[in-house]
Amino acid sequence: MKRFVVTIKSSQVVLLSLYLFNHGQIDIASVPISRLLIAIASIMIGQILNVAVYNALGNDGVYYGFKLGRPIAWVEGFPFNTGVRHPQYVGAVLSFLGGIQILVTPETAVVAGVLVVTLIALYWATAMIEQSSDWDTISKKKSNSNRKV
Repeated sequence: MKRFVVTIKSSQVVLLSLYLFNHGQIDIASVPISRLLIAIASIMIGQILNVAVYNALGNDGVYYGFKLGRPIAWVEGFPFNTGVRHPQYVGAVLSFLGGIQILVTPETAVVAGVLVVTLIALYWATAMIEQSSDWDTISKKKSNSNRKV
């Protein structure tokens, strides 16, 4: 499964890049070097977080196997020890923001802005939904309800 997912994701990136470069949508020479470096750093950090989450949790952890009764160990190491509550979502947003920095033009800036705001809002909403039912939140609620005041 992991190889399949990596193959699909890699194919998406390669095909989209080929399409955009071949149809003149990306003029990499016109992107200021500072913006290009920030974009590359953003994509790299985002993908490091995504790969680290996948390696830490495995297939079942990433794809909600615990909801199907599969045992998933609670992970406290990297990337969950970085102070970021949802490193996979942060990684996805950073990767998206890096790509947008390379692709955006003055003509597409408004649409790109709407996409960025929408994407961040959707990831935030998903994170809040997951956070309301994750294991550490449930255990904190239980320990707080058992306290005698």
